[in-house]
Order: sequence, then C-alpha cells, then structure tokens
Amino acid sequence: MSPTAQSASGSYGLQGRWLELLLTLAAAWLLMAIAAPLAMPGADLGLAGRYGTLEAPLSWNWILELFQTYAWTNMPQDLRAVALLRTAGWWLALLGGVGWLALQLARTGAAWAGGAMLALWAALAWLLRPFQLSGVVWAYGVALALAGTLLALALLPMRRTPLRPDPVNGWTACVWPGWLLLTGAGLLVLLDFAARGPVVPYGMAATPLKPGVRYLGLNQADGLWLASGLLLGCAYVRGPLVRAWVSLCTALGALWQRPRGPLVLLAVATASILAIGWLGASEHRSFLGIAGLHGGGRPHISGELLRAAMCAALAWFAYRTGEWRVSAHRARSNLHQLLLALGLCALGLVISDDKGPLLVLALAVALLLGAPVLQLVGGWRSGGWIHTARRGAALAAAVALAIAALGLWRTTLVDWLPRISNDAAARELMRANPFAASSPNLAQARWLMEATPSAGFGLARVPYCGARAHAGQSACTLGSGAPLQMPSDFAFVPLFATWGELGASALVLGSLLWLLVLPAGMLAARRAEGARNAADALGLLPVWLVAVPALVAQAQTVVSIGATLGWSSLTGVTLPFLGYGVVALCAAALPVGLAAHPPLERAEPDLPDAP
Repeated sequence: MSPTAQSASGSYGLQGRWLELLLTLAAAWLLMAIAAPLAMPGADLGLAGRYGTLEAPLSWNWILELFQTYAWTNMPQDLRAVALLRTAGWWLALLGGVGWLALQLARTGAAWAGGAMLALWAALAWLLRPFQLSGVVWAYGVALALAGTLLALALLPMRRTPLRPDPVNGWTACVWPGWLLLTGAGLLVLLDFAARGPVVPYGMAATPLKPGVRYLGLNQADGLWLASGLLLGCAYVRGPLVRAWVSLCTALGALWQRPRGPLVLLAVATASILAIGWLGASEHRSFLGIAGLHGGGRPHISGELLRAAMCAALAWFAYRTGEWRVSAHRARSNLHQLLLALGLCALGLVISDDKGPLLVLALAVALLLGAPVLQLVGGWRSGGWIHTARRGAALAAAVALAIAALGLWRTTLVDWLPRISNDAAARELMRANPFAASSPNLAQARWLMEATPSAGFGLARVPYCGARAHAGQSACTLGSGAPLQMPSDFAFVPLFATWGELGASALVLGSLLWLLVLPAGMLAARRAEGARNAADALGLLPVWLVAVPALVAQAQTVVSIGATLGWSSLTGVTLPFLGYGVVALCAAALPVGLAAHPPLERAEPDLPDAP
C-alpha cells in the first residue's frame, strides 16, 4: 500500500472511530433517558413486597453505602436486583463506554491488549457482580489481568513501527452502538417485567413460592455482561478464530475424499448429534425410548449449538462453491456434504424436541437463495447504465424471491403441516382462536396488546396482570394475565406494551436494518483494503460467517413476531437481542464480534485448488 493510501486509510479509520464513539454516547444517553422511570422510589414499584427490601429512594449516598458494605463480599440477591433495576440506565451507559474502549484495544491486535481488556471487563464485573460471585473474585481477576499485561509488555518484543489500527468505516461504526441499544432495550423491558411480573406456586400447595420471573433481570444482566465480553474477545482473536475454522473444514474435506472417510465422518457426526440431542431432550421422559435414560433438559444450549453448526455449514458451502472455480463433480460433492450436515443438525433438533429453530432455519435457507440471484444477475463489475440496471434487476429478483419464500413458508406451516402433525394442528388451532385454546398464554398476550394505548404504558407502568384486569373485568393478581414465558415466546408483547406500536415497530425494524449493517461493514472494509487483500485465500468467508447468522436472526424475528400477531403458528421462538436468553445472547455475540473488526491479515493458510 502506498504512503498516500496508507495515510488516507488511517485518517478514514480515525473518522470512523469518532463516529463510533458519538453513536455509542448517543445510544447510552437514550438508554439512560428510557430507564429514568425505573429509578423512582420503591413504593411506586411495589418492590418491598417483591424483594423484601427497604423502600429507600434512589440516591448516590444509597448506592455508595451499598457498595461500601458489600465491596468484597456477596451482595444479597434481592438487594442486587433492586440496585440493578434502579441504576439500569447508568449501568448500561458504563457498559457502552467500557466496551467501546475495550474494542479499541481489541483492534490493535497487540499481545498486551488482551490483558488490558480482561482487566477492564473484570473491573466492570466488580460493579455488576455477575453470577452472584463476591467482589473479591473480580478484584483478583483485575490484578491477574493487569499482571499479565505488564508481563507481556516486559517480555514480548515491541513493534518498531506504531500500530496502525484497521480502518473503521461508517457501517462498522454502527456495530457496537447497535448492540448496546438493542440488548440494552431488551434488558430494561425484562428488568421491569421481572420486578412486577407473576410469581407462581411451585409444585404442591404446601411448597414455598417459586421465584418465577423474579430474577430474570439479574440473569439477563449477567448474560449481557458475558455476551459482550465474548463479542470483544471474538473481535480480538478474529484472525486465529477464522483460520482455525478454515483448517478444520479443510481437514474434514480431505477426510471426506478418502475411501472410508464418509463413513468415519458419518459415525462421528451421528454420535455428536445424539449427544447434543440428549443434552436438549426433556429430563422427564426417557431418551429415544431407552428405559432409565433421561435427557439433559437443556434445549436452549443444544438448540444454539445446532443452529450455529448449520450456519457455519451454510457459510462454508457458500464460500467454497460460490467463490471458487469448482467442477460440477466438486459442486455436487459440496452440496452432498451440506445436505448431510443440515440433515444431521435437523435430526438433533428433532431428538431434543426443539422444533422452533427448525422453522427459523427453513425460512433462512429459503431466503438465502436470493444470494445467487444477486451474484448472477447483478454483474457488479460492469459500468454505466448497464451496471445500474443489472443491480436494480438483481435487487428486484432477490426481493421477489424473498416474498415467495415467506409465502411458501407460511403456507407450509399453516396449511400443510397441520394435516400430518398433531402438534402443528394444535398450534394452528391456537393461532386461529387463542381465546378457545387449551393454553391461555396467547390470549393473555392479546389482551395486553389490545389494552395498550397508542404511545404505550411506559416502563414501570405496564399492567402485566392482563388487560381484562386492567379494564376492571376481572381481579388483578400476581398470577393473572402475564405468562411466565412472555419475555421469550411473546417477546414483542412487552415491547409493544411499553412503547406502543410505533416504538416497538421502530425498535424491531431498527434491529432488522442493523443486521444488514453487519455484513455491509465487512464488505466495505474489504473493498477499502482490496489491494492488500488481493491474495487473501479466505475471500469473503468472514463476510459469509456474519451474513448467514444475520439472515437467520432476521428470519427468527419474522417467525417470532408473526406468531405473536397471529400471522403464523406459535413456535416458542424469542426475538434476537430483545428477548430473554443468556445462551442465545452469547451465541449471537460471536458473529457480531467478527463484524466489529472486519479486516483480516494476509497470513492465511493456503487452501488447495478445487479440481
């Protein structure tokens, strides 16, 4: 790269970082403004009966006394829940600022930067106390991370030339602020629901009350801290991470070409799928009819593992078949490998009785067919009006194909599957008439949406006891009108009730557009570094590793909202970034981390030419 181009690239990166900082500050300010109602006195929220805490109003003296008392010990869970609720806006702003600073360290790629990032994140954990650990644990974490940083600075050779951070374009500058805004909004809604949602009896009447949603806000905050840390860690090691994935896929492809390779791979993959399927199967039923063997009861973990595997397989297929010159035989072989991988993952989801991701992935695969249309019809390298016309034709064809895929998906789910599946038929009956269904959950969600004013109730004012109780038609109790799974199966409902139709729709539409920004930033970065990456063996593989999960998240959004609004059958699928799910947040953070630091080094492993 010439000095002029290098200077321009560095200047462009500096401008991108200023834009990223400004957007982060704007997102933090907006979250603080939204969270203001949660800082009102505890009597207005009814926290004393909920958590058994004192009705102390929010003040800096109260916060200072709280952390002085529990600086190095465990903070009681009830008190921690109240403190997080009242200081949620400030805590999210702190998360955004510390995360932005850690992201700048990650982009340097220096050995000492990893220790500095860990020190920052452990210091943030000392305030949040994730996973109910005492403050001394995180204090030791800060000390060890700082010691590792100083050791790296002392022992590792320093570069003679100053580190040139990779350029941050306008698209990439939206990645971290978008993550902060979306996950922060979801956390605020869940904190509100946790503080005033239902508490249901657990087991027999003689047993004490189950906490219900009481600590879901704490769980989500812990998950957000962990997921954001994974995002930053993925941005820091994105080069070795992608190269390791390439080496693994290349080794598996070489094994596939051996005489008995497919049998070996099939045996290992089947055993792995059975193990993952067991992890997600119900612990109350025998696994695969084997007496005495019950499932692991962790469908949220098995589902995310299988979905990530399917996304990675789709990204690898798109890269190897769409960007390499392959023969017809190799293309068929790649397709067979993809179908085998998708089939095994689908088998794992069926075994674990988690069919929601199957519907999401079916829609995502159908939408992914638009990518070849953009590639074949677009003719991106032509110029003039022909270039513009072909781009318009490609976009129109991709949109038409997406609409057709949505229509076919809905017809299959609503009209065809109920004829062959009793489960699908029951879900279709619930969709068609939720007020006559065996489960009242969807009807309760509809009641709440019907009672919501145009501007929404606002935080700390949503009548989670249900709209009928709000209208005076029935009694309002802690167990009425708000299903425990509302933040997951009906994640759009609390958003709708809090900020109204316009606010919730804007938030969801913003998340869909932000998901388009993730691969767009990587494409722009690779075009800006085109000369340096001309010999890059990876091509657009990192872009595919982000684009496919982003497309799956968009499909998941359509499935979740469609079920809530009655457009499609209920599936029990949460909203990405906005619904409850610690494991789902952590899984979503990995591709976002790749998108936050898009350029890759040229020192990639050479891949064999495809015959």
